[in-house]
Amino acid sequence: MDECRNTLHELLNSVIKVGQKIDPPAICRSLKICSQQSHCMAADSQPICGICRIVIQELAKLLEDRKVDKVINSVLKEICLSLLGSQAQEQCTEFFNGTFEEWLLLLANKIDSAGTCQFLELCEAKVAKRAFGFDINACDTCMEVVKKAKRVAESTKFVDDLRTLFDRVCKITLVYEQKCRDVLNHKLDVILKKLKETEPRTLCKEIGLCN
Repeated sequence: MDECRNTLHELLNSVIKVGQKIDPPAICRSLKICSQQSHCMAADSQPICGICRIVIQELAKLLEDRKVDKVINSVLKEICLSLLGSQAQEQCTEFFNGTFEEWLLLLANKIDSAGTCQFLELCEAKVAKRAFGFDINACDTCMEVVKKAKRVAESTKFVDDLRTLFDRVCKITLVYEQKCRDVLNHKLDVILKKLKETEPRTLCKEIGLCN
């Protein structure tokens, strides 16, 4: 659990440090998101806990958007093509065609920003809260998803494709490109190692989906 928490914590801190050096008004104007200077004023700095909770809340809202769900679904279905064997590919495709979008919506409705940020050790609280508010049935489903993820993680082609995707994403960070690539590839190695060495129920306990 500590390894999982430290990994997510380090990654979020890296993103925040990069974000602190970005000029939000300039970027928003270049993207034509802001129409007036007054709408692009940078907000006062907030404690890390507040920033974390805002990010988690916005992520939950994003996952509730069916259009976003379909885009995520379409991208992840490409994973199925990297699996060895037609049967595995078929089962993977059936999962994304069937229950995946419902799972994203369920996840969006159950995410607790306070609990998630406590899990990442970015917020302090006297009473510990779970990152998710799922019922008991979510435990079995979580273990099934983890089992599928473990099989996907064994695909060399999938891992190579993911690293290529990281390279493309990191190019937009310009001077931080190499640091971005190093961080993402390191985190990927940690996650893959965790998937290979940890039992599904243990992983699901760590993220609060199993008791």
